[in-house]
Amino acid sequence: EGRFGPNHMGLWEDKQIEGHKALTKACHDEGAVVIIQLNHTGYGTNPMMGPSVGPSTLEKHGWDGKPYMTHGFTLDELHDMQKKYVEAAVRAKKAGYDGVQLHGCHSYLINQFVSPENNLREDEYGGNGENRGRRGAHLRKGGEVMSAAESRIVRGDAKIYKKIPSVHPLEDIR
Repeated sequence: EGRFGPNHMGLWEDKQIEGHKALTKACHDEGAVVIIQLNHTGYGTNPMMGPSVGPSTLEKHGWDGKPYMTHGFTLDELHDMQKKYVEAAVRAKKAGYDGVQLHGCHSYLINQFVSPENNLREDEYGGNGENRGRRGAHLRKGGEVMSAAESRIVRGDAKIYKKIPSVHPLEDIR
């Protein structure tokens, strides 16, 4: 779920940790610092990899130009996705990564919640800028999701970084 294609790396299950350990070890052996970027493609998910999901149910157009309907997260699904980010960050630490970057721009899932064009929700995650930004706020430093991740993974020099959008005006987002 949330991938561009079948070769998209991931840490959505424990059995992927060993492969990532080989990658981080090879990089560390050469003196490199290794940071993994966690993302979910949201509406851009390859149809072979799962449903097109995002903040709202919308009509979108695929690469072939054909229209399709997306699935808007329920609150339970949204909270489950937040837990999955934490679990992936914990797996990243176990795999030897020196840090985690949450990809929140380029129309990925986090950015879709900020976007007034994609986020038509009428609950605490939609509407005004403060609410649209709440999803990202939960994932940023000090937010409930990242606080949970940091309490479980940050030891020594491990860090959590955020990549945020510059495309959407953020003047109404706090």
